[in-house]
Amino acid sequence: QQQQQRRRRPTVIANRGSIVPTRLRASPPEVGSTSSEPTASGGAPTSTTAATTVFPVLRRISGHDWVGDCRYVDAALRPVADLRLTGGIRYDLDTVNSACTMSSYLEFPNGQSRRVEMAGFQTANSPVTRLEAVEEGPIYMTVSELYPDTVLVNEVETMSGKVVMTTSLSVVNGGEELVMVSHEVGSDGMLSATIDGHQIWRLKKAKKEDRDTEGDKEGVTKDNEMYRGTTGR
Repeated sequence: QQQQQRRRRPTVIANRGSIVPTRLRASPPEVGSTSSEPTASGGAPTSTTAATTVFPVLRRISGHDWVGDCRYVDAALRPVADLRLTGGIRYDLDTVNSACTMSSYLEFPNGQSRRVEMAGFQTANSPVTRLEAVEEGPIYMTVSELYPDTVLVNEVETMSGKVVMTTSLSVVNGGEELVMVSHEVGSDGMLSATIDGHQIWRLKKAKKEDRDTEGDKEGVTKDNEMYRGTTGR
């Protein structure tokens, strides 16, 4: 039966028309629900989020659109004051099947935007979740959670296996805000890793007008390809 589900064609879910494999949405979780869900070890359902629960941190922020802006810092740790980036991120979970979908967008200074859709499963007997691009792309993500408030993300180039971005996402202010710090990883041409830049995001739950506006954005130009990361690649 599981093999049959994997062969099914993708379907459109109610998250702004995002295309996500049907098998990832086999049992959509209720937004904000942490009850009657199995623990990562397969034990009895729990009524509270705990370190042993599937997606112990992501479930605190899932089902919501988080939007905000970015302070960009260059490789020499100098803030780039005239570079204004805005964007958002959203996680949706299916805790029964240990499945996760992530969608994000980045608005560039010229008003255009880029969207990213990733989906995958938590690795069996491991705290790591691997997310692949819903539409074919050069990057996959590995996600790990540190209960109760931190998510770590590596963005990996599929062909080379090199980490091109590493991110720490922290839940702050009682779950009302997210602080996300991303470091762009480059190379000096001699197999040594370098940091090309830093993105410091502060995100809040989107208001209705933010969601309506974000849904209308699309398109990207080559000039925007210099920006990397979960909200930019």
